[in-house]
Amino acid sequence: MGEAISDIEDGLTTAGRFEPHQRHFRGVLAMAQLDFVAQNWNRADWKLTHDQVLDELSAGWVQLLTGPRPRGTA
Repeated sequence: MGEAISDIEDGLTTAGRFEPHQRHFRGVLAMAQLDFVAQNWNRADWKLTHDQVLDELSAGWVQLLTGPRPRGTA
């Protein structure tokens, strides 16, 4: 998991996103989300379909790794 976190950090650096002290931690959070969902994919009662789980995970990653959308945009 450490290599994936470093890859995310490197990507955020290349993209110029966030402050340097935030990039590694955002990679940690992104991978923790993915790991938790993967470990509990069939065991948890998500009250969502698998497609909805993937949509929510994807939306969370987009916000986590690109930042919030400016107000008033859809």
